[in-house]
Amino acid sequence: MVSRFINKTRVRLLSFIIATLFVTPIILDSPQAHGETEFEKFKRQQNQEFSQFQTEYDRAFISYLDKHWEAFDVYQGKVRDTTPKIKTPPAVRNNRSTQLQPTEQSKLAIKRTYRMVNQGSGFFGHSIDTISFPVGPQQFPELSTVTNKKLKSVWQQLSETDHESTIEQLKRTQADLDLGDWGTIKLVEHLLERQFSDRNQRRAYAWFILNRLQYEIRTGYTSNEVVLLMPVEHQVFGRDYISIDKKPYYILNKQAKGKVYTYDDVASSPDQQALNFSFNKLIKTSAQITELAFDYPIKSKNQNFKIVFDSGLSDFLKDYPQIALKWYFATEPQLPTDASLTTQLEPLVRDLPERQAVDLLLQITQNMFDYQTDTEQFEQEKYLLIDESLYYGTNDCEDRSIFLAWMLRKILNIETIALDYPGHVALAVRTRVRPGDHLITHQGKKYVIADPTYINAALGNVMPKLKNTLPEVIPVVY
Repeated sequence: MVSRFINKTRVRLLSFIIATLFVTPIILDSPQAHGETEFEKFKRQQNQEFSQFQTEYDRAFISYLDKHWEAFDVYQGKVRDTTPKIKTPPAVRNNRSTQLQPTEQSKLAIKRTYRMVNQGSGFFGHSIDTISFPVGPQQFPELSTVTNKKLKSVWQQLSETDHESTIEQLKRTQADLDLGDWGTIKLVEHLLERQFSDRNQRRAYAWFILNRLQYEIRTGYTSNEVVLLMPVEHQVFGRDYISIDKKPYYILNKQAKGKVYTYDDVASSPDQQALNFSFNKLIKTSAQITELAFDYPIKSKNQNFKIVFDSGLSDFLKDYPQIALKWYFATEPQLPTDASLTTQLEPLVRDLPERQAVDLLLQITQNMFDYQTDTEQFEQEKYLLIDESLYYGTNDCEDRSIFLAWMLRKILNIETIALDYPGHVALAVRTRVRPGDHLITHQGKKYVIADPTYINAALGNVMPKLKNTLPEVIPVVY
């Protein structure tokens, strides 16, 4: 559709040029020879009709937006695991292999205290320059009710306006903060909120800006709401979507009521890309640093821990789209977290035999966090990266497994795999096997089960209800 429109425009212009060349002698002898020629008049008319800032794709896109809209059903976001999680973690008592004091065989009551080391500012702890958008609220089309005609007029107006400086500033900020695709979306939203109070105007402007940043973001609408739609390179969980040619387009604002009207089979430019949320890029470490302090009994001595982390990152991740667990077992913590965890934990296990070292890190993970399922804590499924577990102090099975898996690989350099059971996630490690160990064989190797949610269970123990369940294996590739 777009290419046919563009080709018609080119043919029209070429035909006029050829025709003009054949009648040039007549034109030169006419009264217009000393004034405006027909060709110059044609060019002037075209310049009046099309702004210099519009591309040929803009013009084709605007023509398309005038009529090609369809209604699409909204589908509820997929749930990664429909099996309910345990409400209260089971505990092992009187486990002689534990590193804890003999009188403290049940779940320890760890008192955590938080202290803001540095406040940070602005955009998730980052100070950024103000970037103004050239079309203000007063000049922007009114969107209290939404139609395709109004959204067409949005693109018409914005594409006629010079946005080159704005786009260049956004790209510089994007590079300075090392933003991934989600970070870029949040940056555009953050800046638009400074200039626009109307939510529909912000979303419609974001549609245009993100397209200019080469993202394949589509817009749609319900009776009174602008909706932004995201094609993503991999599956996203917990976010409603529509399906266009069997391809999911996730709703940026999470939910939409009723049907969503949007356009099909067209792009605003040839270089658009689907979004990638795989954690390859998030956002660079900010100045917003928090310290977590707690005491933990090891043998007969209380060990004091003070762990610093970038709390701006956890604020940034609060509404990050949920993706497959494999990405969480491949994502390192930010530098402050990495440094404080390794410098405090590595000396504790440096001189221990490998199994004892694993047991100590396992039991620290079992006891240092409170337990709550995601639906209890967040009212939806939400997996936590390592920095987030420290930020919240409360997590569930997959979050503890993500946390422990990184420590085992980083501090002990021990081969680890994640075990994805129905309704539960645990780990297994490649270490010396003892009689009575519960094992799993993967690719011809034996791994000993380590469960950070089975309170005070030493290496080799499995929750009773999972003894006869074969889990799916997720690689740990920190």
